[in-house]
Amino acid sequence: MSETSKSGTPDLSRVVVIGVSGAGKSTISERLAEALDVPRIHIDSIYWAPGSGRHITDAEFVSKIDEATRGERWIVDGNYIQVREMIWQRATAILWLNYSFLRVYKQVMVRTFRLLRRPSGTGRISIRKAFFHKHSPWWLVPATFRKRRREYRERFERGAADGRSHIEHRTPAETSRLLESLSA
Repeated sequence: MSETSKSGTPDLSRVVVIGVSGAGKSTISERLAEALDVPRIHIDSIYWAPGSGRHITDAEFVSKIDEATRGERWIVDGNYIQVREMIWQRATAILWLNYSFLRVYKQVMVRTFRLLRRPSGTGRISIRKAFFHKHSPWWLVPATFRKRRREYRERFERGAADGRSHIEHRTPAETSRLLESLSA
């Protein structure tokens, strides 16, 4: 685990959880928000218009994220480029789930099969959407994994985390230890 902060103890009052598609950002941010008793801002649920399969306009999205991240305490999960700079500037810590390709792809497989087995009307997805859509994690993860990882590494090397804690976890066990330490 790599942690950097001026005091040695990360300030977790405003945390952005980042990582490649399928790394578990939503799950970890939900658990982190619960452990810290802070609001969770789930970017996907803001970006995608409910029930439509379409996203809101970029202007509306930026406005909603701007409003949501004005508070003193929050957890944000997501990597949307339209709001990345705003969120990172407001964050006190950046938690990077930098897990291996095999770990991430396994998580994607498990999640996909879980969604396929759900009863109709409860978030179930079709086989076509799960495996053959261009935005399916089955295709998205292999297509973007190395690029995203390299992009994050370069951003941190250029000082993107300056002034805030940079926490990099390479395994789920590291993330579990952080969550356990907050619950103790």
